[in-house]
Amino acid sequence: MNTKIYKIGLMSLMGLMGVTGCSDFLEIEPQHEIILEKFWNEKADVNAVITGCYSGLQSGNVIKRMMVWGEFRSDNIGPGSNVQSDGNLEKLLKENIDAKNSYTSWTDFYTVINRCNTVIKYAPGVSAIDPAYTESELQANIAEMVALRSLSYFYLIRAFRDVPFTREAYIDDDQKLDLPATKFDAVLDSLIFDLESVKNNAVKRYPVTKELYQTGRITQDAIHALFCELYLWKKDYQNCIRYADLVIESKKAIYDD
Repeated sequence: MNTKIYKIGLMSLMGLMGVTGCSDFLEIEPQHEIILEKFWNEKADVNAVITGCYSGLQSGNVIKRMMVWGEFRSDNIGPGSNVQSDGNLEKLLKENIDAKNSYTSWTDFYTVINRCNTVIKYAPGVSAIDPAYTESELQANIAEMVALRSLSYFYLIRAFRDVPFTREAYIDDDQKLDLPATKFDAVLDSLIFDLESVKNNAVKRYPVTKELYQTGRITQDAIHALFCELYLWKKDYQNCIRYADLVIESKKAIYDD
């Protein structure tokens, strides 16, 4: 009985191999090729990765570092009564920092940066094959991703000054990842240059039917507000004031409506 079952199973397998071909049956596509060839085909694919960019920026590790690297360095917030429960934070407060401290990790920020770079790289190809994904939507999405990428880099250079900087999307294990640090001023100038080139393509205001988008997605006002910070760190006070005025005028116009 067992011999008969074995023969039937073997014949079934041989039949399957005869239909599909031995090489097809055994071949497994590399993961990165599956993504590139079968994912970036329609507008929904682009929106899915954009959502992932915002999701990454809202992760606990990123938000916690935004607070520690930013507001925590000022007098706006201070340690709570249970600060001892976070040994790394306690050491940070005592200026006892080494490379093992978890708050020196910038991995999650570079995850967001790479997701943004990926959208910028592949979204134009989607626009070329999906009629529903218009050129204006493409340009608005690129502006949005440039802004999120710039915001992430801005947090990094404020905390660490010289950091690895790239506009390249890393989607292949064969790509070189050990990038040298780029000087603070060079990164700052690059962020300003990138934003200046896309600022007019960003969405001015999302419709009232998308209430969450109005406060949760990048708009021209958000980019102008980011310019205020970037130019302030560059000590270009005239441009800082100019963009601050644009934000104020925009918000006033919305209020008057």
